[in-house]
Amino acid sequence: MGSIGRSIRRKKEKANRKQSQKEMNNKLNLTSLLPEECLSCEKPFDKSDKKMIDEWYMIVRNDPQSVNLYCPACWVQAQETLREIDFK
Repeated sequence: MGSIGRSIRRKKEKANRKQSQKEMNNKLNLTSLLPEECLSCEKPFDKSDKKMIDEWYMIVRNDPQSVNLYCPACWVQAQETLREIDFK
C-alpha cells in the first residue's frame, strides 16, 4: 500500500509536466508568427542565422497572440528613449 502523500505529489508533478509541455508547444507555435523584419526599421531578419536569433529581441504577446521583432540598434534606441521619459 502506497503513501497518500506520495501519490498526491506524483499527480502534482504530472500536472506540472503537462502544463509545461502545453506552454512550450504554444511558444513553438508562435514561431510561425515571427516577422521577417524589424518592426521599427524594417531591417530583414534571417531565421536561419543563429547570430541573428541570439542578438535580436522578440516580444511575445498573448492577448492577442503576436510576436514583435526588434534589431539590436532599434532595441537600444528604444531603451534609451524609455530612460529619458522616466527621468523627465
